[in-house]
Amino acid sequence: MVVVSLSVVINRFLVGVVIVERGKSKLDNELLLLENKLSELGDLRFLLLFPLILTAFFSAMYLIAIFNEGFNMDDIVFFSPFIVTGVLYLLVDAKFSFFREEAIKLERRKQKEWLSSEAGIAWQKKQKRAEAEKARKEEWERTRPRSCARDGHEWRLSHQGVDKKWPRQHYKCFRCGATKVDEN
Repeated sequence: MVVVSLSVVINRFLVGVVIVERGKSKLDNELLLLENKLSELGDLRFLLLFPLILTAFFSAMYLIAIFNEGFNMDDIVFFSPFIVTGVLYLLVDAKFSFFREEAIKLERRKQKEWLSSEAGIAWQKKQKRAEAEKARKEEWERTRPRSCARDGHEWRLSHQGVDKKWPRQHYKCFRCGATKVDEN
């Protein structure tokens, strides 16, 4: 049972780590995706702990029988699966933590390689341009002209009236803040 569970866990882990999609919005989320896959692996590690707990319970009963009734070969034979299961669990747990550390190192190395590639550099430049454009828009919004005498108003819907039967739409000028009411 432990061997079957272990093979299922390792296969699921390897499939989850290998499938990582590259893209501009995925770059920041790749480690989060990897951590989600590894947390699923942690849940499966808990399932591997269940047989250990079960064998520990029965082995404790046989160990008590050994101390109460003396050394009996049957009790010793039934106590030994606990030791074997415990050692196997410790080995599997050590392998899981090793796989986790190696997968994270590999993913970080892939990210660094991708960022230093042409596509990564182009993506970084695009991100910087988008941030600069956003800063320019915020600066223009902060320093935009407040007078509409020469250009005319740019009306935008600010809110609608309360009366549902005859709604009145309230408009506000985008530039100077002037208001008007339109009754339809």
